[in-house]
Amino acid sequence: MPMICHGSRAVGMFSRMSFVNVEPVLVFFVSTTGGAAIDVTCGLAGVTVGGARWRDVMNRSSGLDVRPSRFAANRCMAGSVMRVPTLVLNEGGHISMFVGWEYGEYFWDAILDAGAPLAIGARTPAAARSPEAVA
Repeated sequence: MPMICHGSRAVGMFSRMSFVNVEPVLVFFVSTTGGAAIDVTCGLAGVTVGGARWRDVMNRSSGLDVRPSRFAANRCMAGSVMRVPTLVLNEGGHISMFVGWEYGEYFWDAILDAGAPLAIGARTPAAARSPEAVA
């Protein structure tokens, strides 16, 4: 999903497949970003971390300030996470982190390692939607 991050506020997320008429989307991008939108759909790998202890995982893996007063919901920031340039989006109950495609596998393993002492493990999107996951 292409994501637009303008300043320190997330402007929007869109699925390219959901649009038949692209013109309103382009008008929106230009009006909210001043025309500085870049499609990075295939250039990034993403990892989502959620749950009550996502801030603890971030504190173990980065020097970014993720306190609620500094990194509220619907905000984004760029910085180093596990020594990888990362775009971090706070989506309320979870964060999504986007790194260069070439760092994807390393980043996934590093975040899992950071979460292991906190009893945080991997969940695929299909598993997250299953009835057993809603416990």
